[in-house]
Amino acid sequence: MTVGNGREFLSIPGPTNIPDAVLQAMHRPAIDIYSGDMVDLTRTLLEDLPRMFGTSGRTFIYAANGHGGWEAAVTNVLSRGETVLVLESGVFAVGWGDMARMLGVKVEVLKGDWRRAVNPEAVAQRLATDTAHEIKAILVVQIDTASGVVNDIPAIRRAIDSVGHPALLMVDCVASLGCMPFEMDAWKIDVAMAGSQKGLMTPPGLAFVAANERAIATHQKADLRTRYWDWTFRMGEVHYQKYGGTPPQHLLFALRKALDLLLAEGLRRAVRQGVPHRPHGPRERADDVRGARLPRDGARGARHPPRRGRGAGRRGVSGAGGSLTDGRATVRPCQSPVSRSRCAGRSRTAAPSATPGPTKS
Repeated sequence: MTVGNGREFLSIPGPTNIPDAVLQAMHRPAIDIYSGDMVDLTRTLLEDLPRMFGTSGRTFIYAANGHGGWEAAVTNVLSRGETVLVLESGVFAVGWGDMARMLGVKVEVLKGDWRRAVNPEAVAQRLATDTAHEIKAILVVQIDTASGVVNDIPAIRRAIDSVGHPALLMVDCVASLGCMPFEMDAWKIDVAMAGSQKGLMTPPGLAFVAANERAIATHQKADLRTRYWDWTFRMGEVHYQKYGGTPPQHLLFALRKALDLLLAEGLRRAVRQGVPHRPHGPRERADDVRGARLPRDGARGARHPPRRGRGAGRRGVSGAGGSLTDGRATVRPCQSPVSRSRCAGRSRTAAPSATPGPTKS
């Protein structure tokens, strides 16, 4: 890598820029995967990951991206033919629901606005009509990277409790863990999943799922379970079971260093407290991903079209995770704690003026 013109910073929502210390942690030989240092590394990671999620429950590490984390979460607690309610606030909760549908789960989408957070009152109203308790789980993201909306997870939990509904609350915190407060136990979240490549400052390739006792109990009767994702297998005593096979060693070396950095700084200092959420209303806008609504004709009608940078898509712009395909987004992410400290601005993503696609299946 040449640095003659200075270090180039990646400008997409994720992966974020990785601290040098994390990169250096991977620059070492492979080690024995069955004993010694590898077993100790796994033990410390499984002790510290619950601290990141704010839970006393179980955590699981997968060699996978966030979409793998979605599948791990769904297959461990649901059965074919059961119904989930997806709370729309952008692309990613709906995408999670699409994955569940392909696995044989019935999916209902509570239609939302890409420029607004999920309305807890609408959640309560829909659940109140489900007197037979056919809805077994609720899927929601804390931050939708595509829209930049942040959802009030504690308010959603209060809405569920207000009507006494027993559905599991399942939260995607890929874009938020390590970037803003996340308190799984305090907010009574049953299942949470995340990835390594954003606030956790680690290269892509690791997914994490956290589950409380209620989720573990539900897992015992789920019939979507498969050998690789299965929590029961991964809770076995043999070390290789923790990863469903060979551990992704060098990613784990990186993760260990990243967690050391975050924990040394202190989680409360590492995340941004008091998120302003100004653009679309109080408490609806993420601090680590910002949205800018551009004219429908996009860059062609703009006086100053978005500048092409690394990771840019066609017409010099790019969208979160490939989710915005019409070229109306330009991304300036500052998601990891280290990245945020070095970014002069804030991330920019564009939210469409209308929400596409069907709402129920």
